[in-house]
Amino acid sequence: MSDRFAALGYSASKLKVNGTGACAAEDAPEGTPLLVLPLQRCWTAAAVDTECPQVSQALAKAALRNPDSELLQAASTKIALHLIWERRRLSNSEPMKEHRKQHLQLLEGRKAETLLAWGRRDLESLTGSFWLEEAHRRQEDVVADLESLLADLGPEVSCKLGLVKEEDMRSLDEVPRASLEAFAWAQCILQELGLHFVSGDQLLAPGLELLGSSQEAGTVLRLEPSFQGSPAVVLYADRDFKAGEGVRLWHHGLACSQGFQLLMGLGDFKVPEKGAPVATTGPWESVEVLLRLPVSAQSSESSKLWSIIEALEAALQASRPWHGGLLLREAVPPDFGWRRVEVIQKEDAELEVQVRLPLGRSLPTPEALQQLGLLICADTERMQTIMREEKGVLDPLGPKACQRRALQQLGRRLQWALEDYPAHALVDARQLSPAEGLLPRRVRGLLLVAAEKQLVSEAITVIQQALQSDLEDSQEAHRALQGVDDAEASDAIARTGDSRDPEGSGAMSEGIKDIATLPQFRSQGQPLTHEPDSPLKRLRKGGTCSRGHTGATWEDLALETVLGFSLPALCDVMWRVEPLLPPVYTGSKVMKPGYVEDSKTGLFPAIPKLYEREPSPQRKLALEPAKPVQAPPLRWALLELPGASSPVPEVLAALLALGCEDGLKLQGKLMVQPSYVHRLASGAFSNAASPAKVTAYDVLVVYLEGWLGSKPEQLCVDLLAALQVLVSEMGQSALRVVLLSHLSVGPGSLRGREAVSPASAALGLVRTARAEVPQVPILWLDTDALDGSIQEQLMYEVNLALPPGGLQNASSLERAQGLMAHNREVVYRQGRRWLPRLDLSPHMPVYAGRVVGPLPPHVTETGVALVTGGVGGIGLAAAEALVELGMRRMVVTSRYGQLLDDGKRLEAMRASGCEVIVEACDVAVESSVRELLERIQVHGPLRVVVHASGVLEDAPFVGQDPLGFRKVFEPKALGAWYLHRHTMQDKLHSFVLCSSLAALVGSEGQANYAAASAFLDELARLRAALDLPAISVQWPAVDAWSEEPEQHGGAIWNGLTTGLEKPGSSISLPVVRQVVKLVVAGLKPVEPVQAVLPGAYLSPTSLTVRSMLAPLLARKPNKEGDTSMMLASEDKQASGLCMRSVKLCLQLT
Repeated sequence: MSDRFAALGYSASKLKVNGTGACAAEDAPEGTPLLVLPLQRCWTAAAVDTECPQVSQALAKAALRNPDSELLQAASTKIALHLIWERRRLSNSEPMKEHRKQHLQLLEGRKAETLLAWGRRDLESLTGSFWLEEAHRRQEDVVADLESLLADLGPEVSCKLGLVKEEDMRSLDEVPRASLEAFAWAQCILQELGLHFVSGDQLLAPGLELLGSSQEAGTVLRLEPSFQGSPAVVLYADRDFKAGEGVRLWHHGLACSQGFQLLMGLGDFKVPEKGAPVATTGPWESVEVLLRLPVSAQSSESSKLWSIIEALEAALQASRPWHGGLLLREAVPPDFGWRRVEVIQKEDAELEVQVRLPLGRSLPTPEALQQLGLLICADTERMQTIMREEKGVLDPLGPKACQRRALQQLGRRLQWALEDYPAHALVDARQLSPAEGLLPRRVRGLLLVAAEKQLVSEAITVIQQALQSDLEDSQEAHRALQGVDDAEASDAIARTGDSRDPEGSGAMSEGIKDIATLPQFRSQGQPLTHEPDSPLKRLRKGGTCSRGHTGATWEDLALETVLGFSLPALCDVMWRVEPLLPPVYTGSKVMKPGYVEDSKTGLFPAIPKLYEREPSPQRKLALEPAKPVQAPPLRWALLELPGASSPVPEVLAALLALGCEDGLKLQGKLMVQPSYVHRLASGAFSNAASPAKVTAYDVLVVYLEGWLGSKPEQLCVDLLAALQVLVSEMGQSALRVVLLSHLSVGPGSLRGREAVSPASAALGLVRTARAEVPQVPILWLDTDALDGSIQEQLMYEVNLALPPGGLQNASSLERAQGLMAHNREVVYRQGRRWLPRLDLSPHMPVYAGRVVGPLPPHVTETGVALVTGGVGGIGLAAAEALVELGMRRMVVTSRYGQLLDDGKRLEAMRASGCEVIVEACDVAVESSVRELLERIQVHGPLRVVVHASGVLEDAPFVGQDPLGFRKVFEPKALGAWYLHRHTMQDKLHSFVLCSSLAALVGSEGQANYAAASAFLDELARLRAALDLPAISVQWPAVDAWSEEPEQHGGAIWNGLTTGLEKPGSSISLPVVRQVVKLVVAGLKPVEPVQAVLPGAYLSPTSLTVRSMLAPLLARKPNKEGDTSMMLASEDKQASGLCMRSVKLCLQLT
């Protein structure tokens, strides 16, 4: 064994030391132990306890006084103090172990080359590199650690341990220079020669510095727990060596970049024999990029920040080249265990996340990029910038978007870094390089900077290529997903990161909205560490974005944060119970599927879990005991329409009890018959009538029963004429109209019916009348009662809208408010009070980019789709949606078989593989519809029907006439009825009716269109009651020329211009297509009537509409601390606040 290695304590050696290093003393095949050093001969923390108990005891006592100090408990501190202790004994010629003496003498003659030993001028050569800041930080840490040690140990103990000389003990206001030099010497030795193992052991092995280091594997160093009976550090031959062949040290601790080698003072510093030095990049080469990401106060209190940080940390560690390839007994690279992501509290108390990202010739892993893309959004200001830059980007919190965002951020950061590097680093290095000998530190720094600059340029190129490739892959994946089934789509998502949500699960994205509260930090300027007992909450595979957010944009997510849902909102149009009156009947029974019995509160609707949230709360009021009925001091009269039947005896009795005796009839003008109701009840008839004065009455009751055998629109025509007369004759008087019907609208009204109720279409007419002629408030009361409870219901509803002190003492404002409150529809069933309501559809959210699963093969491959009015407007968009769902045959119709545009969109559908046939059909004529359906059978069985036909003839309410009314009503309403009648035997998959929001909230100038749309809504409910497929979609205005929302040109309504220009009141064509796909291909049960609400409809001026929106607006976020986004739906200002929040979000994007 070589005497040199034997003197250092080695038990075996097959190497010998020569003038250039070490070489093999004999032939050594692969696997041969070349050096064996017993662990007890190494500098270890355990050796301190046995060889230098003074150091061990002093640190233990100090740790008791300061248990939170990591420095006092670190193994490196023990080893450093042991080195200083033994070095002092050597200088004082005190007796010591021979192997320690030999190693210290070897170290004394060695010049430290780590960055800790570099001076200011040498460090200037690293300008532009991460290592300049890292060197300064480590040098500052040495000073800070020494100051902390001296404070914890005290002057006397520090002197005994050799940290402080006796002459320096008198004043420790500043660190003595000698102490700093000694402590820095020990730290330089450990940084350059210290070994760390996967097992966690840390040691200094004497003699390894004799070998010199290499970047080429030839040896492998392991810490053997038992070698020949005792633990030892063993250097094995990793290949065959011949006698005399040079042996250089290599282990995984040297598998690092040039920057780390420079940091540790390793590498070959000799000038190359031939040519000038050049900047080189090896297989382990990487450049450290430091990202500083501010964190806003709201995000720092959020429950997901630590989850994202820990996931990013784990992903960055997993992306290191040595990850997964190290054995427990092998040395580890210098960045093993580095905390790559830290949260720092700055001096201004703001938080900052620092990410140290190693970039080489390959990109970080997709998981690391995804988490980095999420972390970038943790700052409010940056988030607003991102939202503007990524407007229209689908799934902004999904894997693909986050990875793209992270690459863009890295690209910008590298571009800035490239500008910071000196322009002539390599040239300067060649000029400063000597002809022979060792390379100066300044030259080594310049060579590192030149190498990193080259690597940064290559990384920028790789990022640009990745962004371009990602763009092309996303487009290709989106096209591919259109033609795969649900099972294939799930696999495609896993491979490409694209979005697909056939069922439309509406769970809110976790994303970064709900980020965990940060644990308490130690001190200012120190990294915030995760609590040890906190579990690593890894984010769900595929990103933090839930399936419900597939296809969402930043605009959607921002609105969901404010409103609790995205826009436009697809809503169920339903009736919900308001238990205000005591039940008249004992017991109750189910009125229709979807309503359940509640033993405590009676009949209540079953509220499904919509949008993966808690259902909107229902207002449950305590029932008051019945009170004696007292007739209000109001003047009542009965108004009979021409086609109406006479009221039944129970209704007449209720009217007489209310003091209603006079009867009014419309005979060109209003005529009155005194005591008419009393004579009807007694069976005495009289035709004597005189002109009526409307101002003589406070309440007019209109009985909406009859019209048997009449056309569906006749009731609307008669009611329209009556309301027009009332408007012209009432002047400035306050008149209330009560429309009274029996099981005509609302829950339970379709039981036993085979046709649409004549009164149902009048609902759209009434709602438009309220919008245009608010001076005639209209209450619609539909009841199932046939006893005295009719009187109670009439009294309750009328009194509900009266001022508290009565009409006589009310102010003008109270009178106006009372009249407005009279506008509503109320349905009584078994004593329960039902009101129209809107709530989120199970098909929500409506993201234009969300991919919906295709239709079944029996529908798409062999079936035929019929779209009436399919040559333009909503009909054409619906046809395009069906093609996207996979339909292969389609018939589109217009009245004359002509196209409304140049036909390019139809040709595009044909080019995609769908056979499109254009037919002429006047759907207002039953024979024409029947013949069309017969012709369709030639192409295959009819499977899908979309009825989008319609015309407009707008006119003010008082200017509507029967001819114009029927011109609009018949193609839409009668056309839908004929399609229903003649397809009842077909096995339809979908039957979609294109209604209008005019049927829900009214539309000025469109009383005829609103009535036809209300007829379609009731037809859909009728088909559902008959177990036939049907969905009626109430559309808002649609922008005819824009594929993007909020770019208003002219608006269309079922293909025709409406002139509607209110901001936020229209939707784009992609939204139309998306809604059609959802209602046709969706599998979740929904209400037969669906309303599409843009943002403008959330700010109604009508109390009636505001009441309808109550369940929708109650879905606001209600988290503590989220006051900036709160929407008080119960407050009078709810709708305005809601709309202001919507506008605020839209402005951000």
